[in-house]
Amino acid sequence: MVNCKNCGSHIATNAKVCEYCDTSVATAGLIAGRQTAPMSAERVGYSPVVDTPEFQRLARKKNRGFGVHIAIVAVVCLIIGGVVGESIFEGMVGTVTGFVLGIVFAIVTCFCMTSPRKQPVVIDSVVTRKETLTTTKLHFGSFYRIYFIEPDGQEVYFPTTTFKALEYYQLGDKVRYYKQFRFLEKYDKSRDTINLCAMCHAVADIRADRCPKCGAPLLK
Repeated sequence: MVNCKNCGSHIATNAKVCEYCDTSVATAGLIAGRQTAPMSAERVGYSPVVDTPEFQRLARKKNRGFGVHIAIVAVVCLIIGGVVGESIFEGMVGTVTGFVLGIVFAIVTCFCMTSPRKQPVVIDSVVTRKETLTTTKLHFGSFYRIYFIEPDGQEVYFPTTTFKALEYYQLGDKVRYYKQFRFLEKYDKSRDTINLCAMCHAVADIRADRCPKCGAPLLK
């Protein structure tokens, strides 16, 4: 067994593609380094790619996927409300009460998940700390958090399942967080040999223009 150099998961020694993140093992080996590439002034600054029609279309598509998750949560709330209502009341009264409770739970949940906070859509900040969150029997097994400061002084984090994110983002890095598609872009990529996809967080060679996994344009 060896570790995938993209997500850190255990994979077979002779595997050609990581079964967890779909990254080519050969590609992951080539892009494993950080800050070994020659400095390039062309990779300093935030990418104008985010304003292109193609990227905006992909960002909206990503948000629609988030909406599906909200719908699933709403259905679960309806079921929970029905069970609670029937356990407290009997007969038709219990059914109606459960249905009403389910609707209330669904509305509250959707409001909490979709209501915009009083923050700008784009946040300029710096990386303050990094954290590895180990979980049990959940997705890839480990999650990584890159923390930064919002304008109101609150420390928040950018979550990802990409292992190389811990190496890609360094303390003090100037970053921009895009709330529309939930991604943290670095300002200075001049010494990097890798880049992260804003859509799926897959690792790509810094010279690539598109994500090797989902095909989205890279921010560079």
